[in-house]
Amino acid sequence: MCHDCCRKTVEYYGWLAGKETDCHNLCGVHDPDLWFQSVMGVVRTTTVGLWRNGAERTGYFKTSSGGVPKRLKWRLSVRRGMRGAPVVAGDNLFISSQRELPSRRGGYLYRISLKTRSVHRFRGTGYYEPSISGERVVICRAESGGDNRLVCLDWRRNAEVWQSDGLSGFVMSPLIVGDWVFIADFNSVRAFRLASGKPVWQTTTGAVASGPCQSATTLIVNTIREGLFAYVAATGRLKWRTVPPHAEESYATPCICRDRVIVVSKSRVASEGHVSAFRLEDGQRLWSQILPDLGDASPACDGRRIFTVGLQGTVSCLDIQDGRVLWASCLQAGSSCSPSVAGASLYIGDNDGWLYTLDTRTGRVRWRYRTGDAVFGSPWVVSNQVIFASSDGYLYCFDL
Repeated sequence: MCHDCCRKTVEYYGWLAGKETDCHNLCGVHDPDLWFQSVMGVVRTTTVGLWRNGAERTGYFKTSSGGVPKRLKWRLSVRRGMRGAPVVAGDNLFISSQRELPSRRGGYLYRISLKTRSVHRFRGTGYYEPSISGERVVICRAESGGDNRLVCLDWRRNAEVWQSDGLSGFVMSPLIVGDWVFIADFNSVRAFRLASGKPVWQTTTGAVASGPCQSATTLIVNTIREGLFAYVAATGRLKWRTVPPHAEESYATPCICRDRVIVVSKSRVASEGHVSAFRLEDGQRLWSQILPDLGDASPACDGRRIFTVGLQGTVSCLDIQDGRVLWASCLQAGSSCSPSVAGASLYIGDNDGWLYTLDTRTGRVRWRYRTGDAVFGSPWVVSNQVIFASSDGYLYCFDL
């Protein structure tokens, strides 16, 4: 074969196509990752909505220039106690209320039409952020009997398409890539077909309390105490794994930016922790930076800078190349809100109910707005608007 990348692609993934694959077929597209994505069913025009705005989970909204919020466009009452993050797909916004009452193990899943601002509640429970592809919505459901299951819904018909039982613990935001659904629970990582719910592969791993992320052919899962696991997305074959910092835990979803995986871990007994970067190809540690304040919020990355927030409210900005701290800024209160980035603006909420806009270049607070309760969910930036949820029960939309 004329290209080593073609040989590797045939070796790892050629069987998926269900036909003989040679170097001519691969070189015809001059990009093995593109070929693989076409096999996976990624190349399509279906409207997709994923938490953190993409399979890489960077929280970076490339299609918006961001900016300082100018005016409150609308405020919509949904359900008090919302801890979920909005996920927008086309003209619809989906959000889970998560834990609403102490007697319930899960909250509800809602769909809001952005055109009419009508609110529709799905039957059954819904927990953590959903993933959307076309008319399909995939979410974890917690039943009253204690059984957790993965459910695929048709939001237009308000009907269940398929379900998978026997999950161990809750599933944090499933990942949809083409016709594939990837999840991680407390014991395993699993892959399903989106159309049918048919299991494709399953592998045992350490306890996971975050969602998976993916770039091209590699699926990344972050465990609480066992480090990162990288799998071949098509087969579940383990490519590499890392060793976490001593006496630290990680509840944050990692993100993939450029050629590296970024992950946050926190000390079990103190507020400090590490932000670490690993090479996506082989898991080699590129750098690790200790910070005095970290938590369970996922990092954001705009391609050049990494943004984190801690349980004491410290927002830190690091250089993606070497992990140098570029600036640090303090919020009014602690935060578990994973930040979002658009243009030169960083959007983040805190436990006192404030939503902030920070300048990504300096860390200066350019704007803030207080709601009636904590802002836990990651804000969503769509076109010239920023949308976020508060535990006071309202969705807020500001023009930028």
